[in-house]
Amino acid sequence: MDLVLFGMQGSGKGTQSKAIAEHCNLVIFETGAELRRLSSEDSELAQKVKAIIESGNLVPTEVVMEIITDFLHKLPAGKNALFDGIPRSDDQKEQFDALMTKEGRSFKGLLIELTEAEAVKRLTTRRMCPTCKTIFPAAYEKETCEHDGSTLITRQDDTPRRHSRAPRHLPSKDRSSDRSLQSRRKNAHRERRTAHRKSDSRYSRGP
Repeated sequence: MDLVLFGMQGSGKGTQSKAIAEHCNLVIFETGAELRRLSSEDSELAQKVKAIIESGNLVPTEVVMEIITDFLHKLPAGKNALFDGIPRSDDQKEQFDALMTKEGRSFKGLLIELTEAEAVKRLTTRRMCPTCKTIFPAAYEKETCEHDGSTLITRQDDTPRRHSRAPRHLPSKDRSSDRSLQSRRKNAHRERRTAHRKSDSRYSRGP
């Protein structure tokens, strides 16, 4: 059985997905990683994705489903997958469900829950490798990436100001700096709604 992992940004999906995948012998699907993998290929799908990205557009749901299909078809026989952070919307959920049914794959959804305050704390103390883009939590004590030795950095949008709740009536010019946080909250709410859809027992709250 495949697993689908949900959680707001800062919930540790990346860290937990690696631990779960290793423990359960699963192969991780993460959209960003798959896009980077495709960027090194010369397949028809890779060329389609490159054209979309180079034009400055977001990869549409239909193409994301093609990427998932490509991923599933390349899985070793008998291997199951762990989907990290997808589907992110009701539209993606519907297409994802249809795709998994077509591929004859069963799955279960798991939701990582934490308070917004704890999420902000994690986001503002984590660091990132500028080369391989790996995220390291505050508990990681080294100053360099364990994969390639690059010096770790704090992302520009991982600051207390960026992640703090904006006053309700800020002037419009001051709200621009909070768009990233608002977008993340919307994504988190969409993931919660998707995971809690009572009409589908495959999506359930984790322990």
